[in-house]
Amino acid sequence: MYCKLPWTALDVDPNGDIFPCCRAHYTNLGNIFHGDVWNGEPIQELRRQLWKGEVDPVRFKDCYHCSYKGKGQKDGQGI
Repeated sequence: MYCKLPWTALDVDPNGDIFPCCRAHYTNLGNIFHGDVWNGEPIQELRRQLWKGEVDPVRFKDCYHCSYKGKGQKDGQGI
């Protein structure tokens, strides 16, 4: 089970910084003005870890501690 937000929506602050969701204030995934954040290494790694159910507590602190990370069902779709 995993959070689907990193596959469907990301949160962008006024400076262009990207976060996995509106609750994640420490997990910066990059900046919208500096490259392809949607397909960048940080978001791809977060997706892999969520898919496996093994989120790094240091790199993705917000997601690791989030009560929603276990919500949802794997529906057979790959990363």
